[in-house]
Amino acid sequence: MLKLAREYNVRVSALNPSKEAREDLPIWYHIQSDPSARRLYKTKTAKCLRKRHKVILVRDALKVLVTLGGDHEYQNNCLCDPCKMIRTQSGCPHPHDCITLAATLVSKILPRWSPQSRTDQGAVTNASTIELEEGEEVIARGTPEENLRDTITIFSGTTRPEIEDAASLPTDGEATPRTTVIYTDGACTNNGMESAKAGSGIWYGDDDPRNKSIRVPLKKQTNQTAELMAILTAVRDNPPGDNLRIVSDSRYAINGLTKYATKWEARNWVGNQHGDLFRCITAWTRWRQGITTLKWTKGHNGTKGNEEADKLAKEGTAKPLASSPDALRAPAKDLTAQGANLAKLEQKDFYRIIRDKNRIPARTRTERMVGRIQACAEDTFGQPPGAEAVWSATKHRDFTRKTRDFLWKSTQHAYKVGEYWTHINGYEGRGICPLCDDQEDMEHILMKCKSKARSTAWRLANDLWAKTDDTKLPANIGDVLGCGLAAFTTDGKPNDGKSRLYRIIVSETAYLIWKIRNERRIRDDDGEERHNTEEEATTRWRKALNRRLTNDRFLTDTTRFRKRALNAELVKRTWTGCLENEEALPQEWYKTRGGFSGYVAGGSPRIRQVGPSPTQARSPTQSRAAASA
Repeated sequence: MLKLAREYNVRVSALNPSKEAREDLPIWYHIQSDPSARRLYKTKTAKCLRKRHKVILVRDALKVLVTLGGDHEYQNNCLCDPCKMIRTQSGCPHPHDCITLAATLVSKILPRWSPQSRTDQGAVTNASTIELEEGEEVIARGTPEENLRDTITIFSGTTRPEIEDAASLPTDGEATPRTTVIYTDGACTNNGMESAKAGSGIWYGDDDPRNKSIRVPLKKQTNQTAELMAILTAVRDNPPGDNLRIVSDSRYAINGLTKYATKWEARNWVGNQHGDLFRCITAWTRWRQGITTLKWTKGHNGTKGNEEADKLAKEGTAKPLASSPDALRAPAKDLTAQGANLAKLEQKDFYRIIRDKNRIPARTRTERMVGRIQACAEDTFGQPPGAEAVWSATKHRDFTRKTRDFLWKSTQHAYKVGEYWTHINGYEGRGICPLCDDQEDMEHILMKCKSKARSTAWRLANDLWAKTDDTKLPANIGDVLGCGLAAFTTDGKPNDGKSRLYRIIVSETAYLIWKIRNERRIRDDDGEERHNTEEEATTRWRKALNRRLTNDRFLTDTTRFRKRALNAELVKRTWTGCLENEEALPQEWYKTRGGFSGYVAGGSPRIRQVGPSPTQARSPTQSRAAASA
């Protein structure tokens, strides 16, 4: 246990320990005591404190520090009342030495943990000195750690980079701090794409020399990064003694800094993709003596300050990117927590931190595949997505859970196909496709194999897609694995129904081909008599698409799913033009009506016939029975 504690840097650390937490620590070998105190621990007087006075904790030492009257003599045979009482209660022969040592031990404790120092070490500032307006909130300052358990941290071994000294704190001569109103905004072109450019705008007033337009000097160029960088710049550029009223149209930034920052800090900002920015802003606001408040305003609603800040932010996106080592510079006195609060971490947080700490670099094959997906998305939709967007697309909500897993593993080259088997003696043949006599990989399986099931599935998918679009479905593995990035437009506006249909058709078709291939190669051991015929592949493909249609209609039930229900109009836009006898279906066929039966006209909606007719299509069992006959 001690070995693990050292490995993951478990220690007692607190920004503002409460009086109770300070007194609960052992007085001997105190972790926050001056090293010179250690030479006192083995003296005869120290042994007397432990044996006769029962001094173990800091609070025990404080009890020994009785008030000595004016008649006390600084010698062990003193006959004053306090010394007589100590001799009677504990049997101590030299109370003066014990009282003196206890006082020395307490005085050796560093100020933050000393029980005789102020409870407030600067981490909490009284917000009552400024009158808050409606909708205005003070940035979270943190609260004193009430008990010793809350002061134990883990993963606190990371050190921050060297920082420059910030401006000195305001002097006592400043009787009334100034109050400055600042409007901040962020902008980003091609947000989420590889070519994204983010800018921040800070506006004080007309023709104010402090107005600023900057390009976000960070690798991550997103709209939220720009919003947070604008707030950080405003806080950092103003004197620490001034009160700041920052007005922003980003609820994410405001709620994060006023409601969730303390909780995120206790977890060492785990799981927060902008944790470095939130930590830096929190450090600067805690260091400042002035009050910093945030207020939300609706964006692009005619508020002059917001409109001017937005103009400055857009100007910032056009500036060249110049990364700065001081972009996330902390103040001279960093009042954010070092490490995570052990008592407030969940098991998933431990796994996430340890995984991030021991993160394995991306494999070359994986990086090549991500690059291929990015290039295909750029050719199809005009903009190259970022690597983060590629991975997010594999988890798109339009995919089933099994399909998400398939797309993610295929992008990672995690399946045991092709080249994997060439390194295992005696199993090299498993890496060769028996139908094509070529080495298998995911691109061969999905796009090139001579399997009738594969060609039939893609022909059916293209026939269905042709009902809503003149173009053909992709013939490239990058387009298939990146189908979650689909972003079609109509007359310059996003066409969410068309994009969703594309994602469903491509993902369901690719996953069906993968399943049929595994059945043929693993379950049926490549027996030709067990290969899926064209009719069987048609039946399975139609069943997969009809299952998605049925699930979509079921998920529109607002009575059952409430806010999580699928938008009925989106389902209509997705499937319109793809159904059999669509003109004979009820007007609201895309909604549930207490189930999927009971339709008078046309019955339950089904995918339009694009292969052999249902009377011709046979199940795999029927086909094999007919062949044997």
